[in-house]
Order: sequence, then structure tokens, then C-alpha cells
Amino acid sequence: MTIKKRLVVSNLLMLIVPAILVVLISVGVLAVFAQFYWESIKSAVHSQENIAIVKNTVDLYRHEHQTPRSKSSAREWKELEKLLSEVGYRLHVIQDGKPVSSNLTPEDEKAMSGITDKLLEADGSAVFMTDTSALVRISFTQQGKTTVLTAVNTLSGEDSMDIGQKIEIFLRNYLWIILALTLLVIAMTNGVLSSRVTKSLLEPLALLGSGAREIGDGNLEFEIQYKGKDEFKPVCDDFDRMRLRLKESIQDQMKYEEARREFLAGISHDLRTPLTAIKGYVEGLRDGVANTPERQKKYLDTIYQKTCDMDVLVDRLFLLSKLDTGQFPFHFTKVELRKYLEWFCLGVKEEFLRKGLRIELDVRAQENVFVQLDGEQMRWVLLNLLENSAKYTNKQTATVKITLWTDKFGAAISLADDGPGVAQEAVDRLFDIFYRCDKSRTNPSSGSGLGLAIAKRIVQAHKGTICARSQAGLTILIWLPLEKEGDNETDSDYRG
Repeated sequence: MTIKKRLVVSNLLMLIVPAILVVLISVGVLAVFAQFYWESIKSAVHSQENIAIVKNTVDLYRHEHQTPRSKSSAREWKELEKLLSEVGYRLHVIQDGKPVSSNLTPEDEKAMSGITDKLLEADGSAVFMTDTSALVRISFTQQGKTTVLTAVNTLSGEDSMDIGQKIEIFLRNYLWIILALTLLVIAMTNGVLSSRVTKSLLEPLALLGSGAREIGDGNLEFEIQYKGKDEFKPVCDDFDRMRLRLKESIQDQMKYEEARREFLAGISHDLRTPLTAIKGYVEGLRDGVANTPERQKKYLDTIYQKTCDMDVLVDRLFLLSKLDTGQFPFHFTKVELRKYLEWFCLGVKEEFLRKGLRIELDVRAQENVFVQLDGEQMRWVLLNLLENSAKYTNKQTATVKITLWTDKFGAAISLADDGPGVAQEAVDRLFDIFYRCDKSRTNPSSGSGLGLAIAKRIVQAHKGTICARSQAGLTILIWLPLEKEGDNETDSDYRG
């Protein structure tokens, strides 16, 4: 999952999960609260029912004794007190302002003292609720006397509250707890989800940081293995490719340093050898060792030949330098490769046959093959490869088969000889500067080791590749990119 999707999912979960948990917790807390407050609420309901019972009982007594002939007695007051006591109330009776019967407790009297006498003596019926008591008062006139009946129930704490107050307390406490739990759930859920998202971000960053430290310490053998499928995956892969490229660069640098040392050693040797010979022949001329015209001519011819060899070596070094710095002036034109090879083979076949090398051309391309080519420089490459085949052959007459074919990737030219080939470990180094299979360089006639290096750079300048393989002789393979056939001008002068 990508980081963007992960963040979207995480944000949704931060909304949905707390909401679900809050609903579940709310239901659970409501169940607990309902169970906890049920008795209290039921008590309040029961208290309200008792007040109604008391009021009905007292009202019934009033109706029975409000007739002109009815008369209350002490025995009736006691019976009424007994009825009211069954629901927790006590009775206080006043006639014409004087108490005539009472079973109130001190707490009941204290509760009554909070209600003014004027209210108690008013006609009609009334119910009074205070913080500590419940009072039901009914007044009526009996035989010209005003009778006030007051039923009192002294309560304490929550028992003194009516059902509305208890429900209010229940809701208030419930909402406070739900609010606290909601905040706690949101904090915990967001903390867990955020930690998971943060971990998914910190893990690849930690890997990249560790990789950077490893590179800083010079260790390029480690490997970043990030198995996620998010946006960090290509970053970690690119970082690992950078590590591999840096490793290759360092290895190339080491190879370059080794090649540079071999280059200096090779050029020093290849220059010292003809210089030493020239110096010796000059000393022979100066000291009179060559005391005949024939010997003097031989000495001078040898000096000239060694000088020409040095001139060729310097020219090749100069050419190699210009190729490496990109300052060599190539002249590319669109060339039909089959005709170019036919022209080349026709021009050099006789010359190499005299050197003991037979050239065969095998064109397998079924149609015209167009490439961008510097005809003169490619001719130099092909000549150098043929010279090597002629130079290293162990036969009186050797054969080189030049084959041309194409595929969807480009045009391929192979030059395969039937000579002795080279050792397998030397194949990959044939195109290195100054590399020669004769490492002791005791045979100067075997070449300077620059020809194949120059050939490689010329082919690369054509955006192509060159490689070698040794099997039943030596085969050099050149690959060149194809040029589409069109209206562009085609060079028919293959000699460049």
C-alpha cells in the first residue's frame, strides 16, 4: 500500500474507530449506569408513588369527615397514623390552630419548621418537597373547626430527591464520563494508528540513514532490503543502485589506476626499446664500428625503422588521447554497410593474401543495411583487426571470415580467424590500453597494445560495441545501431 493510501486509510480509521469505540463504550457505560442508578431512580419513583398514596389517603379521610354530622376521634387519628406509617409517613393534626394528635419525630418537626404556618394553615391541599423531607398537607372544615392534616416523611441524602433530580444527576455524570472516555479513546486510537504510520515512515528512513553511514564508512558491500510496496520502495531501490554504481565506479577507478600504471610501464618499455637500439646504432656510427658503407647503410636503415616505429607509437598515443577527450573530428555519413564491406574486402584482399591471410565475406542480410559511419575510421578498425590476424597466425595461409547480419537491435559484423586464439582470461582485457598477451613485452614486433584500445573507442564513437571471444580461433564482434532508410543523403564514396 502506498504512503498516500496509507495516510488516507489511517485518517479514516482515526475517525471511524474512535466513533465505533465511543458508541460501544457509551452503550456499556449506559448499561452500568442504569444498573447502578436503577435502585435510586426506582426509590425516587417509589417515593413519588408514596406521596400519591398519602395524598389519596388523606383526601379520602377529608371527604369522609367533611359532612356536618361527622366527628373525628382519637381512635380515628391513630388508625390514620397507622395507615400512613405503612408508607413511611407520620401524621400531625391541628384543629383551630391547636395540635390534637401527632406522632412526628424531632426530625419531622424540624422539617415542618421550614414551612411557614401561613402555608400550613391555608385551605386546600398541597405537597411540599424540601431537601430533607416530603410533606402532604390537607386542610378542611369539620363542624365549624378548621382541621389541618400534615403527613411528613423525613428523608436523607439521595432519598430526598425527586425523580427529575435523580435523572438529571444520572445524565450529568453519564455525559461527563462519556466525554472523558471519548477523549481517552480518541487519544489512544490516534496514538496507536499514528505510531503505526510513523513506524512505516521511519523504517525506510532508518534503512536509508544506515546505508548512508555504511557508505560514509567506506562499506559498499551492504544491501538495502526494503520489502514495502509504497513510495519508499523506488527510493530504496535507487539508493541501492547508487551504491552499486558507486561500487562499480570505485572498481573502475582501481582498474583505471592499474591500467594507468600498466600504461606508463608499457609506454616506457615501448619507447625505451627503440631508443636503446637507436642509441646503440648511433654509438656504433660515432665510434666507427660501422666502417664500411654497407654497414653504415644498415645502421642508418635500422635507425630510420626504429624512428618510424616510435613515430607510429606516438601517433597512436596522440590519436588515443584525442579519442578519450572527445576531440577527434569524426565525419559521419549514412552508409549502406553491405556495399561498404564489399568495397573494403575488394581493396585489401590481394594485399593480405600476400601476407598469408585469405579474406572471405559472408553477407546474411536480406536487405540494405544503413548505418551512420565514418568510413575512414572504420576502415582503420577493420585493417587493424586483419593485421592482428595476419600477425598472430600459425599457418602458412590463414583465413578470416567477415560476416554481416542484422537483427532487431542493429547490424553485426564479425571477423573470425582460424588462428591459435588467445587464453580465455585474456579475452576480456584485449581492448585495454597497452595490454598484450606477451606480458614480458619481449617481442616488440607483436605490437604496442594500442590498436584494439583505439578500435574500441572508434566503435564506441559510432554508438556501437566491440567484444571478442576465443573458440577455434579469435572472433571479434562489432555491433552498430541501424539507421532507418529514408531520404537522407547516402555516401557512396566509402573511402571517406
